[in-house]
Amino acid sequence: MSKGELTKLDISHALGTRSTSVACHIVETINCVLDLVDEQPTAVVEALIDYANQRQRQEPRARQELGQALIAYGQAALTEARARERRLLRGITGMSEPGTNDSD
Repeated sequence: MSKGELTKLDISHALGTRSTSVACHIVETINCVLDLVDEQPTAVVEALIDYANQRQRQEPRARQELGQALIAYGQAALTEARARERRLLRGITGMSEPGTNDSD
């Protein structure tokens, strides 16, 4: 058997294992979660960030790093949610929220 055939056999075997299926589900779930976070209003994103910050103190080191990444993502999503809400407010009323900058 050639090296290419062995590689194809290894890939075929790996794709057939339960672990590969689980890994695909994990990646798909993470992407769905991030999409859901992107769609939430500011109050929800703020609550998620607060919850993640509280959990950080209780988690093992490896999970703390993942938590920090999710918090950073949440903060970026919060910035986007605030901008989205400002645009919506401007579109409905023609005015901006008091104390905010009119330019996005």
